Amino acid sequence: MAGIKACRLCRPIGKNIGVIIALACVLIGFGLYSLSHARYDVFPEFAPPQVSIRTEAPRCEIEGPMAMVILGGLATSTALNLLVLPTLALRFGRFGEKEEWERT
Repeated sequence: MAGIKACRLCRPIGKNIGVIIALACVLIGFGLYSLSHARYDVFPEFAPPQVSIRTEAPRCEIEGPMAMVILGGLATSTALNLLVLPTLALRFGRFGEKEEWERT
């Protein structure tokens, strides 16, 4: 029934499509005019901030943080594989039942 109500609301829109397109063009024109005559900086700088990591060894700025990320990822994946996944498998797994694809 909601579709019937939506169709009743769309009928006046279909009859006045020229008016709707004209109003959309007027709004777009007004927006472009306002944008071109704005007295303030509408477009901010999109340059990404520069980050530098200082270490004692020259040209080795990335190895320390990268090693921490790699070791943290290894520790996290090991903990997930040894603790979380077996727990989820025991909780939600169906080990005693035969599946349909195994019967055929």
